[in-house]
Amino acid sequence: MARILTIDDDPNVALVIKWTLEQEGMKVTSITNGRNVLTYLNNPPGFDLVIVDFEMPEINGFQVLSKIRQGGWTKIPVIMLTGTKKEIQGLVELEVSAYLIKPFDIDALAAAVKAALAKVPPKEPPPSKEPPSAKEASNQPFISVTTSPVTPPDVPDAGKIVLVASTKGVPKEPPQQISAVKMEADLKQLITEAGNAADVIESGNGDFSKSILAKENSPLVIMVDRIVAEAAQLGASDVHIEPQETELVVRMRVDGVLKVAHRLPVRLSAKIAARLKIMANLDISEHRLPQDGRFQIRGSTANTECRMSTLPSLYGEKLVLRLLAQDKGNLSTAIVDMSVRDKLCIDTILSAPQGIVLATGPTGSGKTTTLYTMLSKLNTEDRNIVTVEDPVEYKLPGITQVSVNTDAGLTFERVLRSLLRQDPNVILVGEMRDLETAEIGMRAAVTGHLVLSTLHTNSAAATVTRLINIGIKPYLIAAGLKLVIGQRLVRLLCPDCKRATPLVSRESALLTAEERGLIGKVYRSVGCKKCHNTGFVGRRPVYEVMNLDSSELRKLVLTGDEDGIFRQAVAEGMTPMRRGAIDLVAAGLSAPEDAFKVLFSH
Repeated sequence: MARILTIDDDPNVALVIKWTLEQEGMKVTSITNGRNVLTYLNNPPGFDLVIVDFEMPEINGFQVLSKIRQGGWTKIPVIMLTGTKKEIQGLVELEVSAYLIKPFDIDALAAAVKAALAKVPPKEPPPSKEPPSAKEASNQPFISVTTSPVTPPDVPDAGKIVLVASTKGVPKEPPQQISAVKMEADLKQLITEAGNAADVIESGNGDFSKSILAKENSPLVIMVDRIVAEAAQLGASDVHIEPQETELVVRMRVDGVLKVAHRLPVRLSAKIAARLKIMANLDISEHRLPQDGRFQIRGSTANTECRMSTLPSLYGEKLVLRLLAQDKGNLSTAIVDMSVRDKLCIDTILSAPQGIVLATGPTGSGKTTTLYTMLSKLNTEDRNIVTVEDPVEYKLPGITQVSVNTDAGLTFERVLRSLLRQDPNVILVGEMRDLETAEIGMRAAVTGHLVLSTLHTNSAAATVTRLINIGIKPYLIAAGLKLVIGQRLVRLLCPDCKRATPLVSRESALLTAEERGLIGKVYRSVGCKKCHNTGFVGRRPVYEVMNLDSSELRKLVLTGDEDGIFRQAVAEGMTPMRRGAIDLVAAGLSAPEDAFKVLFSH
């Protein structure tokens, strides 16, 4: 059995290296405290390979390598972990077997270690030793495992896993430091047990599988918790865990864009799926049919609910986690980018006793956030507010929130019919998804209730067409619909690394002469540490607020003339979303390619 020494001040990286190489049957000792390195190297205990990080706060890789070469370690291969290619250029003269740039792929790590060990002459295995006493174990180098928030990685790419929050809640006791000896024992036991986990799951013996995969201190559990918590820290809306033919790919959707975060061995697919199913209270023995569940992450500043969906695929079950932040702070200040006219339209309808307000747009465009911003303004002691959602996305004190449960028969329609007997002033319906739901909501809006809901349409004007297609009578729409807010989310360029560039011809051709006149310089993303090399930091909504309070618009609603409704709304002061996107480009806040996504979808 090959013995590996790892020296890295980042305990999360050390844990990933240790876990990866133990999977390959190697014995790994980790040092994460730089002050202990030189003392430890004075008495080399017969390692076959050393993996050392170049950049550490108390010692650098050059000093470690010099100590190794000056001592009795001259023939031991060394793999150096570096952060940039520039560091490698300064080390070309040193005797290093391989260099790996962080963040590294764990398969590449395993391959580099195997290649370095292949060049080492075989030797007799060392005599077996009795397990160290508790006192001896306490003096061993340790890996610091913590469940408190930490700074996310500079580049959330393959191979770097960071624990940000515990998926099982805030620990009752302070985090403990786990000795390397105990960690090695835990890893060895996990590998022995988890090696049969897939077979156990196949055979339907769920109790045994749960006993393996529910251990809070096992490396597999820690790794899964860290992936989920990292997504929450980075502000990801979704996590995709996708088994492929040769690898397990983890992608995270941040600011509306999916990006690969980790590449893991495909053999872990079934075990990771089983662990997440346990967290979501799903049947781990069922992997032929889709399942849905949920669990919660409790962080130091906010709670996040994870909705999980499983889908059988060619190479195993694909898992998608939707992350829903439960604590959004002061929602009353969420809408800050609307024009004075648009805010006035919203304030006017919120002071009305009845009518329906619809927020429209594609999935993930911020519709629910917009509606909850309105609810926070309406949330006073003299109003009875009830929401019906699937699921409840934000928790707002002072209102009654109902999460539908279709399996139990608690559907949108059933809840709506019941809550109308609960004397509500304001009703929020998560989505107008079918005729019955839309009809109940529309009738409630004309009988003394203020109703807020969402609808999937491409524009505010298209809302009328969509409602008619669902089956709502035009006269009911004209009587009940008071306000439509169409919206999209546009990514904002990182202010630290954006660069001015010319507008290229193919982009210019997509704009009108008036729009080209509005745009001077355009900016594009470059990428830096602050934005995790994405070039973007956050998103901003662009709106079009259509107020249906004029007789001209109501007449057009009766005819279902979508183009006529749009022209009349613009004539009455509505700013199209297209213009809002162009204004962000003109202000240097967004890139042309992101604005064009709004242009083409409108």
